[in-house]
Amino acid sequence: MDYIHTNYKNEHISIRYLAELSNVSETYFRRQFKTIYHISPNRYITNLKMEYASQMLRSRLYTVTEVSERTGYSSVKYFERVFKQSYGCTPSEKRKAFREMISDGIY
Repeated sequence: MDYIHTNYKNEHISIRYLAELSNVSETYFRRQFKTIYHISPNRYITNLKMEYASQMLRSRLYTVTEVSERTGYSSVKYFERVFKQSYGCTPSEKRKAFREMISDGIY
């Protein structure tokens, strides 16, 4: 788990490598991970990336392209699609919502 939290921003993190680090097969790793954490390892990593992306968007210090790159996505379009699947809105829409919350005194 430490490895995942340290390296989740890397687009090349793979379940195969995580299984090798754990000295188990990929299948066993996936099964055990889901049994322990009640979520697949891929979904867990994606959730970490999306949470980090949301924090960066909230900070207003980075463009959507920079957020995409910093979360390990080489394609901005793919990042936007994954973000929308996770939050139900695009990164730009999420940023706008944060900006409105700040101006309304909610944040």
